Order: sequence, then structure tokens, then C-alpha cells
Amino acid sequence: MGAFSWLGPAIHLAWAAPMIGAVIALFLSRKSERAGGIVSAASLFVPALISTLLVHEVFTRGAIITEPSYSWIRLGGMELKAGLFIDGLSAIMALVVSWLSFLIGVYSLEYLHKDRGIHRYWFFFNYFVGSMMLLVLAENVLLMLIGWEGTTLASYALIGHWYTDEDERCVGDIGRKALGKPMWFTPSHSGVRAIVFTGLADLGFIMGIGLLMFIGLKYNMPEILSIHALYHNFGEVLTLLNSEGLLLPFIFMFTLGAFGKSAQFPFHEWLVTAMTGPTSVSALIHAATMVKAGVYFLLRFAPIILVSAVQVGLGGQVSTFFLYT
Repeated sequence: MGAFSWLGPAIHLAWAAPMIGAVIALFLSRKSERAGGIVSAASLFVPALISTLLVHEVFTRGAIITEPSYSWIRLGGMELKAGLFIDGLSAIMALVVSWLSFLIGVYSLEYLHKDRGIHRYWFFFNYFVGSMMLLVLAENVLLMLIGWEGTTLASYALIGHWYTDEDERCVGDIGRKALGKPMWFTPSHSGVRAIVFTGLADLGFIMGIGLLMFIGLKYNMPEILSIHALYHNFGEVLTLLNSEGLLLPFIFMFTLGAFGKSAQFPFHEWLVTAMTGPTSVSALIHAATMVKAGVYFLLRFAPIILVSAVQVGLGGQVSTFFLYT
């Protein structure tokens, strides 16, 4: 960790503080809405502060900070460690996610004043931010997946926050149909759409990780799921996948997760109706964080993704066509 060792394990508060705040706010908001909101917003300031310090360290000292990993899972000859990896990319992404989330949280204090589901809102809002920070800072792909799926679950709950489906909460013109299909959507329906479309894409990501584990176990590569090691040894990994006839399936499945998170074709439908959630949720998911997770994914695994440049480019072009038509 070099010159930043004084912070040590406290770096883990970048993702843990919002999670702790989520649990506290869930119970405290039932007794005092204001107190629960303040605790939630305060817990969001912690990752904002830590990420600011990390950016300063990385860009003034040129440091790549690897928080000491803790033994997590042993599978055959493969040992998975739970740790954090911070370089320029993850530090900048963490800075953007944390500060925008904190500001949106402060805005929510007044915007959702007297909302009857405020305890649920603060829980899933903070849970989302904690998951997003874990996704960005994770040292291995499996830990990244936990944060990835955490954002999927939280987005379902936040988009469907007003699940009682009052007419004023719907998106579209109520009663309007096209080709016999309704052209309006309720919050509860939109939440389900979000988790179904992103969940389907996530299955590809999970299967891609499974192929990496297969290669790691077969060829005795215990650190194959380490993001740092994978980034520097991607050529060897791709060669081994190709020798097993798994390169194309791996590239296809591994990139599907990014397509779902960034609402690219054919997983774009969830974003169309996600506006049924509170405005603060739209700001958090659409503009600030979750759809950027796919971009972060592509940048983080750029050497591997370049092999599938045609697939990624085609998906982007088709999505752009749908956007403008």
C-alpha cells in the first residue's frame, strides 16, 4: 500500500459505511424520519471522503494501492482473497459514484419528506451505494460480482419503491395501447422489468466467471480471478481459453453483464420504464452510477474486451439506432 498505509483497513469503509448506514436507517427511520435520513446521508459522506483521499494518493504519487487481502474461499488449488484494488480508474470511478450519491442523498432528505416508505428507501439507497463501491474497488472478479448483483437487487427495490401503483406514479398514458399492448407501466411492473432484463445479462457474466474458474483450476492458475493479475496476464488467459475452444463463448458471455447494466440492446427495455421510481432514484441509477457500471466494466477489462470489439460496437450501434427511432 506504500505511503497510504496509514489508512489501512479503513479503506473498506468506502463500501462498508453505506451498508452499515443502511441497516441503521432502516430501523431508525421508523422512529424518526429525520434522524434516519441524516444517518444515511452521513454514512454516504464516508466513501466520498475516502475516495477523495484515494484520488489524491493515486494521482500525486502514482501509487497503485492494493489493500491486503484476506483469505476467503479455497477451491482446489485456487484461493480467493477478499481485498480491494485501487488504481487511477477505480479511484476516479469511486470518486464520481460516492460524491454524486452523497449529494443525491442530501437532496432526498427534503424530496422524500413524509414518504410512507422512507425506511425502505434509505435502506436500499445505501445498500445500492455500498454495492456500487464494492463493485468498483473489488480486487477479484467474484467479489466484484457480489457488488454487481447487489446493485441489481437494489435497483429493483428502488424503481418499484411506490409499489402500490397509484396512477400518478405510472409512466406513460394510462389506457393507451399499441398493437393491443398497454403503453403505460406501474412502478411494481417496472421494478420487475429491471431485475429480469439486468438479471438475464448477469447470467452471462456469471457463466463467463465460471469459464475463468475452469481454466484456473485446470491449468493451476490460482490468481486467475484477481483483477490485477487478469489484467496483466490476459494474453495467456485468452490463449488457454482458445486452446479449449472456449474463447468466443467466454467473450460473448463475459460482456453480456455490461450490456445489461448500461441498457444496451437487447437489454435496454428496463431503462425505458425505470422512471417510475422517485426522481432521486432516476438520478442515482440513470445519470450517476449504475449505467456507468457497464462502462467501468469495459474499461477495467479493456484488453479482453478488445477481442470482442465487433460485438460491443454492434451492440452500441443498434442501441443508438433504437434511441433515435
